[in-house]
Amino acid sequence: MIDQKNRGKCIGQDNKSNNMEELNERKIPLDVSFNETIKQSNLASLTGEITESFIDSVLNDGVLKEIPIVSSILSLNKAIVTIKDRLFLKKIISFFIGIKHIDAKKRAKFIDEINEDNEHKIKVGDKLMYILDQCDDHLIAQYIAQLFCVYLEEKISYSDFVKGSKIIQSIYLKDLEFFLTAPCDVFARTAKAEEAPHEEDFPFINVGLIGFGNNDIRLEFGRSWNESEKYYLSGGDTIVYFTSIGRVIRENLTKI
Repeated sequence: MIDQKNRGKCIGQDNKSNNMEELNERKIPLDVSFNETIKQSNLASLTGEITESFIDSVLNDGVLKEIPIVSSILSLNKAIVTIKDRLFLKKIISFFIGIKHIDAKKRAKFIDEINEDNEHKIKVGDKLMYILDQCDDHLIAQYIAQLFCVYLEEKISYSDFVKGSKIIQSIYLKDLEFFLTAPCDVFARTAKAEEAPHEEDFPFINVGLIGFGNNDIRLEFGRSWNESEKYYLSGGDTIVYFTSIGRVIRENLTKI
């Protein structure tokens, strides 16, 4: 039974989703079912576009109830379904659609390695739920899934996955799509100090996808014997470059 206090959190709330805090208050072990879904589930049944009618089918008809995390979320909401619940479910399902092509045994291997590593204090299931909860929408969750697959394919470290996920969460979706599709020299270039970086660079600089600096200023000897041209200054140009994590994201993610 949902009391009046929790009922006040229903449809119409304008604040950004904070599902994780609400779920923790309900003391449901979603981290267990999330880990189980990653490690053991056959995700082949997750197909198609995540539309509102599809979410209605999940909520009302029990579609996908064989998937542990979906079943757990549904069990929380028998009395009432909030907008936050619907959005969170869309992000969860979108993420799992994005990783379903990775063999379950391989997923389990990497999850266990991180969970058993004392360097990482937060379990993978917990971390992924926090990450997905902070995504603005299910499209961003699909990009998180792409990056997680890059980790599962051993192209990047788990730390780089977490760092890259933070960037994907933070950047405006259209800027991310532009970053993935624009010619390389839009970002990696050398220009005069007064010409770069320009305003269009800062959305990518601010989240850590690109960086910039200046090359050294040098005093050069001229070839002319004319005293006024005997020496001249060179360098001091601005160099705009891909950061290491920016290169990972650009090389491994594709526009949805």
